[in-house]
Amino acid sequence: DREREKRRKQIQSDLQLLTPRQSEVLALILEGLTNKQIGLRMGIAESTVKAYVGDLMAKFRVFRRTQLMALHSEVMALSSEGAKSI
Repeated sequence: DREREKRRKQIQSDLQLLTPRQSEVLALILEGLTNKQIGLRMGIAESTVKAYVGDLMAKFRVFRRTQLMALHSEVMALSSEGAKSI
């Protein structure tokens, strides 16, 4: 329906606006890594990771990192629905 398509497009638009570092942090969140693990993997301070996570949550208008993970699942589901309807 229109609302689902609008939502999918908004999320995809937000994803395109991410900086390379934000994209990297998001990918590591989706892998299930903690802030400390992300910091170690990226070679940055945990406090810097927390700042990136906060920026991501603000950008996607969510309050918890689990909601970021849910958004990814939502985009994947909506994308596959769109592919089926083509």
